[in-house]
Amino acid sequence: MQRTPIFIYVITLVGLILGVWMVAEGLAFRFTGEFLTQDALWARLVTEAGFEISGLPFVLVWLGSTWFGAICALWVRSTWAYNATLAVGLLSMLFLGPGTILAALAFVCILNKQTRKWISDGRQQKSISG
Repeated sequence: MQRTPIFIYVITLVGLILGVWMVAEGLAFRFTGEFLTQDALWARLVTEAGFEISGLPFVLVWLGSTWFGAICALWVRSTWAYNATLAVGLLSMLFLGPGTILAALAFVCILNKQTRKWISDGRQQKSISG
C-alpha cells in the first residue's frame, strides 16, 4: 500500500479551515447582517463593484460546504476528486485576505505530482480489485 503524501494532509487541513470559515462567514452574515471578520476585503470589493451583497452568504456557504465534499472525494480517491479540489481551491482564492493564501497553498498542493500520482494509483487499485 502506498503511503499518503504530506500534501494530502495539507489540503485536508487547509480545506477544513477554509470550509468552516466560509460557512461561518456566510451564516453569520445571513443571520446577523454582519461578517465575522472586521475587514472583509472581498465583501467591500463586491459592494464597490456595484453588486448586491445579499446573495454572497449563499455563495460562501456553498463554497465552504463544497470543500468538505472535495476532501472526502480526495481521501476515497474518487474519479472527480482531483478536478473538484482544483476548482474549489481556485474559486476560494477569491476569498481575499488570509483565505487567498490558504487557498493558494491548497492549490499548489493539489497540483503536486505526488498528489496526482497518489489519486491515480488509488483509482487503479480500485479498478483491479473491484
